[in-house]
Amino acid sequence: MKTKVTKLLSVILTFVMLTSTLSAFAITANAEPAYKTTKIKGIAYTYYIKDGTACVLYATAGSSIKNVIKLASRIKGKKIKTIGYIETRESKAKTLIIPNCVERVGPTDRESLTGVTSFTLETIKIGTGLKTIKFNPFCCGKNFVVAKGNKHFSSEKGVLYNKNKTALYAYPADRKAKSVTIKRTVKTIKERAFCYSNVKTINLNNVEKVESDVFYRSKVTKVKLGAKLKYFTAEAFSNYEYSLKKIELNKKNKHFKLKNGVLFNKDCTKLVLYPPYRQGKTYRIPKTVKTVGKNAFYTDFDSKKLKKVIVPSSVTVVESGAFASDELEANIPSKVKIIGNRAYRGSGIKNAKLPKTVTSLGYEAFCSCFKLTSVDISKAKIKTIKQFTFCATNVESVTIPKSVKTVKMYAFDSDKLKRVTVKGKDTELKRYAIGNYAGYEEKPTVVAPKGSKAEKFAKKYKFNFEVLK
Repeated sequence: MKTKVTKLLSVILTFVMLTSTLSAFAITANAEPAYKTTKIKGIAYTYYIKDGTACVLYATAGSSIKNVIKLASRIKGKKIKTIGYIETRESKAKTLIIPNCVERVGPTDRESLTGVTSFTLETIKIGTGLKTIKFNPFCCGKNFVVAKGNKHFSSEKGVLYNKNKTALYAYPADRKAKSVTIKRTVKTIKERAFCYSNVKTINLNNVEKVESDVFYRSKVTKVKLGAKLKYFTAEAFSNYEYSLKKIELNKKNKHFKLKNGVLFNKDCTKLVLYPPYRQGKTYRIPKTVKTVGKNAFYTDFDSKKLKKVIVPSSVTVVESGAFASDELEANIPSKVKIIGNRAYRGSGIKNAKLPKTVTSLGYEAFCSCFKLTSVDISKAKIKTIKQFTFCATNVESVTIPKSVKTVKMYAFDSDKLKRVTVKGKDTELKRYAIGNYAGYEEKPTVVAPKGSKAEKFAKKYKFNFEVLK
């Protein structure tokens, strides 16, 4: 049940962020008019007009298209320059054609819906005009073909590269190959290049940089890191499900170190990635480690073998999503300074006692921690409690110290919260900062100094109020 609730909350939060992103995009696009829709030869387009050209957010191929999906070059006489999301599941076509006029494909940000999906698509043909691919929107197919006149991209053996083949942009997701060795000329693997891939083993060969989300929802179980690799983080696997069991590292690599199957930087001061299917229920982080990297222990809800992580006092930085694994037990280190966004989100932490060394606490840091019953932030030197920080926990009572100046929206959004003590007279509670806004009528009691901002908040939003003695 908790897993379902966590997934539901994740969907809701993603929707909120996506809505905010689209709203921000509309503002930065000089307040473009509302998106319009039209249908051309069996394909539905959601678009807007900017600078005399058509920008397509969604293109959806209907079931009437049987063999070839050929996207339009113009809408209402306006040339199409950008296409975000292409949906092809209803069609049984085997070929998709990106017209020569299109200069960019892919969503505006990684939070947006991702790309071409199909059960039958085999070949994706890219025209001469394409200049930019963002977040690889091609999540299917067996073969890429790039027009010879394209100055920015090329294809070889059905794989999509930049023109000089130093960057790999997309590997066909529906290929059946179990093992792939990256071409020796390739120095960079671009975002989501292997998204939804069936490949089990990948040899990075001469690759120097692996960007975020490269293996998004892929089936990779083993990755071989080469001697020249300089940039690689757990964000390469940032998604809700991945199956990594083993990492291999070339002994000549000067930037990373593999220790008992766990990846660190060279001097072992930063833990980079713990493979979620590595054997063992408990892991003790070495005392040399000062930083636990982004998403280092992140796993899907039910895929992990690891149950508990023992974090030493040497760790001063817990980066975003470091322990964001369903019900994983990981303690807060006693000298930690920075706890990043979503650092413990959904984990099995029971007591969040922040030490006096804490100066930064990220949004959603302890969101959806259903076993969390105690929060102590009395000694932490934080000025702001951000959005969703302690959202959806089992904490019943919390005291907010004078050092905190602002508690932002949904920071303590929970139906379990019964009492909130605010010690500072000037501490500001933003609307929806406390209580529950998912349909529950019961509100927690606010305890604060008389005449304080918290008292004004309580009266304005009809919370019970008690004067702090």
